[in-house]
Amino acid sequence: MDSGEHGRVHRFYRELIALRHNDPDLADPWLDHLAVDYDEAERWIAVARGTLRIVCNLGEQPARVPVTGEVVLAWDEPEVGGDATVVPGRSVAILRCG
Repeated sequence: MDSGEHGRVHRFYRELIALRHNDPDLADPWLDHLAVDYDEAERWIAVARGTLRIVCNLGEQPARVPVTGEVVLAWDEPEVGGDATVVPGRSVAILRCG
């Protein structure tokens, strides 16, 4: 289970669970401080919750998303710079802003 692609998914899932348990922005069960932005044509969605931004690129190609911050967790390495983050295709990045 800990080798290959299955192992990578398992480790990432465990890191997500740990982040949810340890970060107050994700541990709160209420959704009243949630904001969503998306670009249907570029195939990305960004969810803002507290200081965290969860950015998902659903497309095959890298997407430039108008969100920046410190990378907390990512499936593939995003490029953060200026006023946007380039998220690789079929990937997710969690950023801490501010």
